[in-house]
Amino acid sequence: MNTLPEQIETCIRLAARSTGDAAGLRERERAAQFLINHPAEAYPPLARLVDEKPAAWETPRLLDIIGRMGLPESAPLLADLLAQAIPDTSRAAGRALGAVGGATAQTALLAGLNAPNNEVRIAALEGARIFGGDFGCAPITPMLTDADANVRYYAVSTAVSLGCLAPDQLAQIAREDSDAYVRLLAEKAAQANT
Repeated sequence: MNTLPEQIETCIRLAARSTGDAAGLRERERAAQFLINHPAEAYPPLARLVDEKPAAWETPRLLDIIGRMGLPESAPLLADLLAQAIPDTSRAAGRALGAVGGATAQTALLAGLNAPNNEVRIAALEGARIFGGDFGCAPITPMLTDADANVRYYAVSTAVSLGCLAPDQLAQIAREDSDAYVRLLAEKAAQANT
């Protein structure tokens, strides 16, 4: 019989695998759930792995598990990974911060919204959306006029999710934004809210 540390190690390997068939996906989710159900034992090796290899292809999957654990002590690590501006890793770290919630996670997401890097701002917007209504609308509103169209797109999406925009505001964005995708998103959101 395997010891708990051996089971944790095996589950980390299984949860990080890139398997596309249905059986593999079920196995990966079972492994992830086992890790989530054993946070005291699973978090330290997960944290070590993502800290040592932030750009590894499996890091975003492992960050998802860390976020699902909901451990407040993971927020500083997640904040650091958010700020590194590694595309998939930053976005996964932002989403994980949103899932963890709490003051430390919110502070990290707010810092991400003000980062000079577009990828970090988008990742922070994704995290704010997951964080939910307690995040507040005030930090999101300035992002609606960001110079980067991708940032504006995620800002509109997050603002809609948090209930920050009235139908007339969405209609104005749908008419006036310089990017066709942002206009389309705002138009669809306005129609859904009427």
